[in-house]
This record gives sequence, structure tokens and C-alpha cells, in this order.
Amino acid sequence: MKKLYVGCAISGLPQAEKDKFLGMIASLKDKLRGHFEVLDFLTATNTQGTPTEIYIRDIAECVEHADYMLAICDYPSTGLGYEMATAIEKRGIPVL
Repeated sequence: MKKLYVGCAISGLPQAEKDKFLGMIASLKDKLRGHFEVLDFLTATNTQGTPTEIYIRDIAECVEHADYMLAICDYPSTGLGYEMATAIEKRGIPVL
């Protein structure tokens, strides 16, 4: 099964919309799991991490092993931009 990384803003989310937005992302991922092995970013695993731990999980373990990336760009996110750049420039994988 092909691996899909779904990335989105986390730290840049407005607090009032955070739970609703992340719930929508979780629902989308659940629907995609029937077609892909979905790789989860660190906060999707309900774990808070240091910036280094987040980088290791999101970039080194997810983006580096994904076959595709889906970027949800509803909110600004430096981390999401970095993930997209890694996927496109370093890995050469399709990003939607």
C-alpha cells in the first residue's frame, strides 16, 4: 500500500478553531486509510514534543518515507512549508 503524509498547520491555528480543524483532518485521514497507509505527524498521535522531536517524526519519519503528500494549507505554517519543500525538492514526490 502506498504511503501518504497529510500535513497541515498546528502551531499557527487560531485556538478557537483548533479542535474543529484537527477533527476535520483526523476524519479526512480516516477516510484515506482505506486507500493509503497514512503517516501521522507527531501531534496527531496526541503527543507533545520538542521542536527536535517534531522534526524527527514529521520530516525524517513521515515525509522521508511517504510516496505522496497532501498539504492542507488553510492556515499559515512554517513547518508545513518546510515539509512541502522537503517533499518536492529533496524527495521529488507528488504534493497536492
